Amino acid sequence: MTITIEIACAVYPPTYIRNLIKKNMRKSIRELQKENILAVSKNCFLSIYFTHSKETQELNKTYRNKNKIADILSFPNANEMNPYERHLGDLVFACDTIKQDAIKKNITLEKNYLHLACHGLLHLCGFDHVDDAAHATMIDMEIKLLRKLGYDNPYELKY
Repeated sequence: MTITIEIACAVYPPTYIRNLIKKNMRKSIRELQKENILAVSKNCFLSIYFTHSKETQELNKTYRNKNKIADILSFPNANEMNPYERHLGDLVFACDTIKQDAIKKNITLEKNYLHLACHGLLHLCGFDHVDDAAHATMIDMEIKLLRKLGYDNPYELKY
């Protein structure tokens, strides 16, 4: 199975971030398949778009009726028409917000992007945080997925 990841940029994060996201999204998709969370028997495709907070606010308002900035937005593909390739959906990153949040949280840009990428991918797989139980399940999956990628639990505070 081939995993194609297309990247478009209105704002350019560092090249190492784009490469990190691409590499780890491929690994994450394979992990989710192993766990039977993502059923993909054919090639799959994921779109990633790096932009600024103002555009994520506009997208959030247009498609989710929420007039606020989002660090990441996930848009699952609802129209599966290609018999040879499954389009998982689109992830939209707000680069300026992600950078500011990494500074506030005192974490690396790499860790912040990767955490959000895993979070967004889980949304594309149907996970959500609409209530406490769903939120807990999603956090558990994020932690498990990030550990498989070699990263620490992003919810543990370090002093």
